[in-house]
Amino acid sequence: MRPVRSAQPPLLPDPSPPVPAELHFGILLRRARERKGLSQQDVVHATRIAERWIPALEEARLDLLPAPVYVTGYVRSYARLVGLDGDEVVRRYQALTQQRAEQAALAAAARVGPTTPRRWTPRHAVVAGCCAAALALVLLLIALLWSG
Repeated sequence: MRPVRSAQPPLLPDPSPPVPAELHFGILLRRARERKGLSQQDVVHATRIAERWIPALEEARLDLLPAPVYVTGYVRSYARLVGLDGDEVVRRYQALTQQRAEQAALAAAARVGPTTPRRWTPRHAVVAGCCAAALALVLLLIALLWSG
């Protein structure tokens, strides 16, 4: 009898080191493209992503990119073209988007600062006095009409 052989080859450790988490998705895409010897134009022709989006993707310039639903598709297509796991690169894109949104919210909160009560200015006093005089006049007219 011959021994039964497994249909799957033994798992060998991946020779490439794991990708550090601090590398954003754009760096991964650019490095993988360069390793494959592709130009940005090659990516444009193969994926049909508009030429202006490729540098913005590689530089992670989220402010220059279209709506996130489009970018997700672009990132997935680009990643597949250069041999990366599309889902992993999309996760990195979404994580960067989330991180930058949180940073923007913190920066906006810091700009607002603590709220301080407003002080009355002479202009406020004039407006309040005019409103009070108008209200008194209306009440006087109502009283005269009611009694008379």
